Amino acid sequence: NTEHQNFILEKLPLDVDLPDDEAANSIFMTKDDGYLNIEFSSIEFDTPERITYQTKLQGYEEYWQKASPSRSIIYPSLPAGNYQLQVRVCKHHACRINAILDVYIERPFYQTSPFFFICFIVLSMVTYGYIQRRVKKNKELQYMLQKSVQQNIQKVKAQTRTLEQQRKELQDALTANETQNKKLKAVNKHLEESMEYAVRVQNKVFPSEADLQKCFQHSFTFSISKDIVKSDFFSINSYTTEDIIYIIIGDCSESGIVGSLLSLIANDVIQKVISDNNSPVPSLLLKEINSRMSEVLKDDKESIQASVDFAICRWDKQKNIMTLSTQHLPIYWFSKEDCQVLGHLTDEDERSQHHSQSCAEKMILTHQDSRVYIFSSGFSQMLPLENQEKVVKVKEVLSTIHLLPADTQKKELMNTCQSWIKESGQGEDVFALGIIFEKNIQNRNK
Repeated sequence: NTEHQNFILEKLPLDVDLPDDEAANSIFMTKDDGYLNIEFSSIEFDTPERITYQTKLQGYEEYWQKASPSRSIIYPSLPAGNYQLQVRVCKHHACRINAILDVYIERPFYQTSPFFFICFIVLSMVTYGYIQRRVKKNKELQYMLQKSVQQNIQKVKAQTRTLEQQRKELQDALTANETQNKKLKAVNKHLEESMEYAVRVQNKVFPSEADLQKCFQHSFTFSISKDIVKSDFFSINSYTTEDIIYIIIGDCSESGIVGSLLSLIANDVIQKVISDNNSPVPSLLLKEINSRMSEVLKDDKESIQASVDFAICRWDKQKNIMTLSTQHLPIYWFSKEDCQVLGHLTDEDERSQHHSQSCAEKMILTHQDSRVYIFSSGFSQMLPLENQEKVVKVKEVLSTIHLLPADTQKKELMNTCQSWIKESGQGEDVFALGIIFEKNIQNRNK
């Protein structure tokens, strides 16, 4: 709905100069009033066809419109603001302003200061509300974080207390362990000292290789023990005439401290049996020793599984006869180049676990080429073979060294034993004894 605002300016002749307040007019419009149409005319009647008009809307136009005889001007759309329409009449190339019209176009509400103020208030309230909401959320988040932090702190404190308790328990355990280690070291030291003392006792009780060489010049013996103390042993006994000598070898089934105690017990039994008999036959002597050992080891509450195997050599110097007797320990002897073996644990006996109690005995006439070797079961136990195959293997080893000097034979046998231990490990104590019946032996090479 648009209204047309028409305004007609009528003026005095061009040579009349009116004051500004008398020549000025004004009009008020709103933005919704549409376009502005202004008509004007001059009251000059003398040659009106020569009169032209120029207009300029101050505030909207920078230059005057071109002079024309038209007596109206239209502005289709003006922005809100204050304007001044100036009209001048031109005649005979002379122009002067004859009318001034002030035009006021009201601004729309959304461009007024109250609207801006209201918008500012609303925006401020929205901003304030948003800020308050963010502050509230931040406070809630901060509260949740503080709560979570407090919970985590409580958990950490609980874990710290637990760790501290565990550390204390561990420290107590370490202290107790150190104390126990000190005790164990003291016990171990005492045990080592005791075992070293036991070795000295064994060295005093049992004969040495030098003692054996006093009876047999060309002889040797060696032992390789799993522990400090040894369990396998030999004894030398002679009668007052010293024409008959007994060499008795003992092979204990146990090693370590138990084996060492067992060897001392067995040696004591041997000495008693020898003293109670007057040059007995080796097989009978062996049976008597086994019988007394069974009585000594007998326990009413619990049977003692430990045992000792014996082998006996009886040497008659006057007759040059050596009588050999054994139950399970093999005795190897050479007569010239022929190697024979007496007594050994058969595969059937080992599988049945009922070992034969009979004693094998052999009487040999010694001469310059005679050799006798006795080994504990630990010597061949390292070989992963059947018992019969072990005997064959030992015979092969002896056949290659039996013509060598005694000290060389000892060295070779020890090297062989050490190589077997390196390959298969040592399960039992090892003992070896060798006697060479030769008065004047010469060094021979292998």
